[in-house]
Amino acid sequence: MKKVVLFIFMMGSFVSFYAQDLSKKQILLQIIEHRNSIMDKLNKKELSDSLRKQIADYRVLTGILMSETDSYSTENQNLKNELHKYLILTSSDTLIFHQDFNAISNIPPCLQERTDIVRSIIELQGKIVAAENIAQELEQTLGNSPVAYAAIREKIEKDLDEIQALIHKIKGMDLSSLSGEQQNYFRPGLTDRYNNFKKYF
Repeated sequence: MKKVVLFIFMMGSFVSFYAQDLSKKQILLQIIEHRNSIMDKLNKKELSDSLRKQIADYRVLTGILMSETDSYSTENQNLKNELHKYLILTSSDTLIFHQDFNAISNIPPCLQERTDIVRSIIELQGKIVAAENIAQELEQTLGNSPVAYAAIREKIEKDLDEIQALIHKIKGMDLSSLSGEQQNYFRPGLTDRYNNFKKYF
C-alpha cells in the first residue's frame, strides 16, 4: 500500500512539475499582471522592489517570447523549403532542367519516377554541353578543317557513346509526367544537339 501511495505521490509531483514547465510563460504573465494590479497600493520602498522584480520578469518573458519566435521562424522556413521543393518537382517549365536536383532530398514516392526522368535529362544535358565545349574549343584552336574534325572525334567519341546510351535510356522511360514543353526540350531539343556531332564523323 505504501508503495502505491509513494508511486502516486511521485507521479503527481512529476505531472505537477511538467505542467509548471509547460505553463512557465502563463505563470510569469499572471505574476506580472498581479504585480501591476497592486502597484498603486504599495509604499515607496515596496514599489521600488516591485518594479525591480517586474523588470526582471519582463526580461525573462522577453527571452521566452524570442525563443518562441525563433522556433516559429525555423518552422516557417522549413515549410517554405518544402513548398519550394514541391514547386520545383511539379514545375511544367523547362527551367526544371537547370535546378540542382541532387540537393533535393526526401522525394515523395509519387514523384520519384518523374524525378528520375528529370535527373536523367539534366545528366544528358550536362554531357552534351561538355562535348560541345570540347568541339568548339578544338575548332577555335585548329580551325574548321579535317585535322580539327579528327581531333574532335578522338576527344568526344567515348562521350558520345555515353550520350547515346543515355538518350536510349530516357526514350524507354514513361515521359507522360512531363509537360509538352519539357518533352520537346528532350526531343527534339537535346537529341538534335546530339545529332549535330555527326558532322565530325
